[in-house]
Amino acid sequence: MKMLTVFRILIVLFSMTSTVFAEVADLVVFSYDRPMQLYAFLESVEKHVQGVETHIIYRTTNAQFDAGYEIVQQRFANAIFHKQGINPRADFKPLTMQVTFEGTNNYVVFAVDDIIVKEDINIAECIDLLKEFSAYGFYLRVGKSLKERRPPFIHINPQVPGLSQQVHMWQFNRAVPYRTWGYPNTVDMTVYKKQDIFHDLQSMDFSSPNTLESIWAGRADFKLYGLCYETTKIINIPLNLVQNDFQNANMNYLSSKELLDLFFTGLKIDIHPFFRIANEMPHMNYIPTFIMRE
Repeated sequence: MKMLTVFRILIVLFSMTSTVFAEVADLVVFSYDRPMQLYAFLESVEKHVQGVETHIIYRTTNAQFDAGYEIVQQRFANAIFHKQGINPRADFKPLTMQVTFEGTNNYVVFAVDDIIVKEDINIAECIDLLKEFSAYGFYLRVGKSLKERRPPFIHINPQVPGLSQQVHMWQFNRAVPYRTWGYPNTVDMTVYKKQDIFHDLQSMDFSSPNTLESIWAGRADFKLYGLCYETTKIINIPLNLVQNDFQNANMNYLSSKELLDLFFTGLKIDIHPFFRIANEMPHMNYIPTFIMRE
């Protein structure tokens, strides 16, 4: 009986030790004139994501949007907000490099404000899997569940305790279609080891999230490997377009000003309908429901 008690104590202590020493990643989020969407994203992170320290790099057009972001800051006090200055094109890279690489965490996840996290994510688990298979990134935007062509997956047998679902690995140079599976460098929630991406970002001349991703895509090493879960963990809802670097596809549903006006009335995007939604592509046109904030 005593031996059984000691054994149980050892299991508890091992569990506590594993939790204490689990690696954490910096979540670096880019936002521009989108307090409404950022609020929804952060609410979904709060609900579904373990193992991140959240930083927001944001830019505003005027004082009205500043006021909107103040509401977001008050609600999500654990996130660290970094406001861009009067010359955001000039300060974007220095601020991104500072926020990404000056901390003590070894891993980073970039994100944009019109993402919704739709399923539970344990970032420490993703990091363990990256280490185990020496992969370049863990891609939360893709999954075998996507209804489109995909690369031939490489059979793996993960040894991570308590793994919730199957994990898949593929090589980028065998990706079909390219835009979804052959896109190693992205700001749509991929877990990267910082030392693997530092040189690229340091040597690039970027001035916005879109130019960062575009230039970075041109430096991709397609011989590397990616990991993903059976199902996608996030979804991107392109309600509108706020940047003018590229004419990205979007719904043109409500402008940033119209969404801000709704936000000031106390409304927020209802994230509950996105829970485990079966998206066929990483981006999905979806008209959200608005509900009152608590």
